[in-house]
Amino acid sequence: MSMPPPPTPPQMGNANAIGGKTPLTEQQKRENHVKSEQKRRNEIRIGCERLASLLDMKGQGKSEARILELTVQAIKEQLALKEAIKQHIEETRGQASVNAVDEMYREAMEDAKTNNYGIGPVERRGSRIKKEDEY
Repeated sequence: MSMPPPPTPPQMGNANAIGGKTPLTEQQKRENHVKSEQKRRNEIRIGCERLASLLDMKGQGKSEARILELTVQAIKEQLALKEAIKQHIEETRGQASVNAVDEMYREAMEDAKTNNYGIGPVERRGSRIKKEDEY
């Protein structure tokens, strides 16, 4: 007398299933890929909009490449300014006044504006120097 085959456990319903789940169809895979790509592009667009809002881009194209280029220029300018301020403080043996540092900053910002680095005007508020329309 032959024995009937053992019953298939419910979690193993499909022989092709991995971990008890039915594999995705090619159409589902494509849809998931499209959704992921749309999400990635949207995150890049939002990030570029945030960067563009920090840059003075009047009269310039707002392509993602241009926004990134201006952002790099602005960061380089800020790093150079930081080094200039550090050097000034070292040269004055720590006796640099806040007004002198503020003036250096304003001059650097004007130079950046003149050279079209995309950095907007600054103003002094409290003990911090902020860009107008700071986020």
